[in-house]
Amino acid sequence: MNAPAADTRRALAAVAIALASAPVFTLTYVPSFFERCGYRQIDKAELPHKIWNECVRCPLFPNCHETALIRTAEPAVEAVRDAFAAAASSR
Repeated sequence: MNAPAADTRRALAAVAIALASAPVFTLTYVPSFFERCGYRQIDKAELPHKIWNECVRCPLFPNCHETALIRTAEPAVEAVRDAFAAAASSR
């Protein structure tokens, strides 16, 4: 592998890790899909207060049946590391 390609791969890994560092949350009726994508269930009370601005306008509020989930950086960072490790070992 030449030096520019290695530098590009390192730069892409750094960007991917930086983008994956913020937690992402969702409300869904299909939690199993998001759990397969690295999310974990949390109590709705743990969500940012800003989300409730939308929830109070919903006709189902306060009897919402959606599940709250969050994905933190760890699964995404691990996925990026695994991908680069696999690429490095295939050389």
